[in-house]
Amino acid sequence: MFASLDPFPTLPATSKHLLKRLAVDLATLCSNPEDLEHTFDLLNASYGTEVAQAARNRLKQDPSIEALIAEQYWGDWPSLADLQAMPAGSLGHVYGTFMASQGLNQLPNPQLGDSVPSEDTYLQQRIRHTHDVWHVIAGLPITLAGEAAANGLTTEQLRWPGSALLISADLIHRVSESQASPTKEDDQRIDLGVAVAYGLSLGAKAQPLLAQRWEEGWERPLSEWREALGISELIARSPFPPLTGDRSPLASASIVGSWSLQSLTIRHADSAEAIPVWGEHPLGQLTYTADGRMSAVLCKAGQSTHAAGAGSADVAEQAALFRHSYGYAGRYTLTTEGVIHHVEVAADPSWIGTDQHRITHRADDCLTITTTAIASVVSPDPVSYEAIWRKLP
Repeated sequence: MFASLDPFPTLPATSKHLLKRLAVDLATLCSNPEDLEHTFDLLNASYGTEVAQAARNRLKQDPSIEALIAEQYWGDWPSLADLQAMPAGSLGHVYGTFMASQGLNQLPNPQLGDSVPSEDTYLQQRIRHTHDVWHVIAGLPITLAGEAAANGLTTEQLRWPGSALLISADLIHRVSESQASPTKEDDQRIDLGVAVAYGLSLGAKAQPLLAQRWEEGWERPLSEWREALGISELIARSPFPPLTGDRSPLASASIVGSWSLQSLTIRHADSAEAIPVWGEHPLGQLTYTADGRMSAVLCKAGQSTHAAGAGSADVAEQAALFRHSYGYAGRYTLTTEGVIHHVEVAADPSWIGTDQHRITHRADDCLTITTTAIASVVSPDPVSYEAIWRKLP
C-alpha cells in the first residue's frame, strides 16, 4: 500500500535516481556549502537535466558565442610561471599570481584534434577550464563568499541549473546558521546574501564572459578587460578586497564625489599600532571631481581662540591652529596603487608643485587612503598616514 506514496509516480527510474542524487547533494551542501565532493557531484548531475540542455541551447544561439563553438576555439595557455612573468597588472600576471597564491593548478588543455567533441562537450570544457579566469576578471576570492558570488555570476550569465542550486544551498545555510562562522578570514564581514547579489549584478552587467578569447589578451591590462566588459564601476564597489597580484587602477567613478573624514592615524615604521592624530574625531572633507580636480581640508575638532578670529589671535594660538589643520588642492590621476595628487595650492608652500602619491582602497561607501613613510610635524621620524573617509550623500 505504501507504494502509492511514491512522490514521482510518472517519472522514469533514471529521473527518480537523478532527483534523489540532487536532493542528497543539496541537503549536504545546505549544512556545509564547502563540501567539494557534493558540490562537483551536484554540478555533474545537473548537466544531464533538460534545464541544463535548454541553457546550452540558448548559449549556442548567442551570436557572440556561436563563433567560438563553430571554431572550437582554444588558444595558448602559458605555464603559471610564464603568466606570472607577464607585465604587472595584466590579466596573465594577475591570473598566474592568483592561482599560485591559492595553490591551484590549471586544468590540462583538452585534446580537440581530429575527433572534435560535440558542441555541448566543448561548452562544458570551455566553461570549466575558464572558471578561475572568471574569478580573476570579477575579483572573486576562493572563499565561501567568493564562490557564492561566482555562482551568482554563472547563474545570471549561463542560466546554469547547478549554479542556481548552489546559490539556494548558500542562502539556506545562511538563514539556518544563527552564528555564522566563516572559515576564511577574508569572509568575516561579507554576508553570503550580499555576495550572491553582487555576483548576480556582475552577471547582468558584464558582456558574455563565455564569448571572450582570454588567450589573445593575457598581456592586456586587467583594468582594460574590465572596462571592455562593462564592469569597472561595479568592481570598484566590490565587497571583496583586491585579489593577490591585482593592482588595477580605481575606476574614476569610484572616488568621484565628496567624502567626510572619519579617522586619521599614523604608524611608525617599527610598529603596527595606529595612533590617532588630532583626536578620535578629526574634521575633514575631500572632493574629487569627474574632470580630474581634487581638494582636501583637514583639521582638529574643537579648536578655538581667545580672539575674534584666527587673524587676530596671538602667535601661539596661530601656531597651534596651523599645526592642527591642513589643506591643499590640484589635479589628480589614477595609478595601479591608487591616486596621485598633483598639488597646485597648499597651506604649506613646500607642497606646491609636488606629486603626493596615495594608496587607496574602497569598500562600499568607505575610502581608505594611506601614504608610505613620509616626514611629519607630529613625529621626528617618518610615519605613514591612514585616513578613512565616508562618502557624503
